[in-house]
Amino acid sequence: MVRTRRRSPSGEGVRAAGGGVLAVLLLAAALPAAFVAPAGDAPSPGRGPATELLSAAVDGGPADGASGSPVIRADGRVAAFASAAINLVRGDDNGRSDLFVRDLRGGVLRRVDAKAPGPEGVVTVDGVSAHGTKLLLDTYPVLTTEDAEHIRDLRTDTDVLVSPDKDGRPADAVDARMDSRARTVVFAGSDQEDFVPDDTNGVKDVFVWRNGGSRKPW
Repeated sequence: MVRTRRRSPSGEGVRAAGGGVLAVLLLAAALPAAFVAPAGDAPSPGRGPATELLSAAVDGGPADGASGSPVIRADGRVAAFASAAINLVRGDDNGRSDLFVRDLRGGVLRRVDAKAPGPEGVVTVDGVSAHGTKLLLDTYPVLTTEDAEHIRDLRTDTDVLVSPDKDGRPADAVDARMDSRARTVVFAGSDQEDFVPDDTNGVKDVFVWRNGGSRKPW
């Protein structure tokens, strides 16, 4: 059973690993100079820093609508963003803002259909999994007042609700973040959303959703 738990500060201190740091420093000092890595990342020969247009039209020109809310995969190979432009891919005639995923190595741009459980209406993408196959979506069904977070599996084109209330219904989550495996999501929310029973402190709290149920360590 998938459950959402509220995370409260434990007040425990952070233990410093001074001995481990000293051992690393002594080992580094003992290595030959050839094994010491230079500070920073050296650019590839002939390829210095550069800025490129990510939200370009299908013909390489400028987009005909605004784009924003970009996120990037941890290894820098895949980026996702929202755009109101209709010329980023061919056949984009749905008349609304869509999500797009760009393979930064191959350059291929894919539109992610804006559909969620119930009425259509994806608004932003909040995260990309390590393999680039799953997106954390902040969805807003147009015909209802429900605002919730879902994980979209791009391989199966299916959505999983990750901000359910205590009864399993979509609930309004904010500031959501997802782990690299798309198995854990943290988000903030208020009492009226009823994410967990007996949440009556009258202020916003932080919650964690785990695929596989609760493994509460605190």
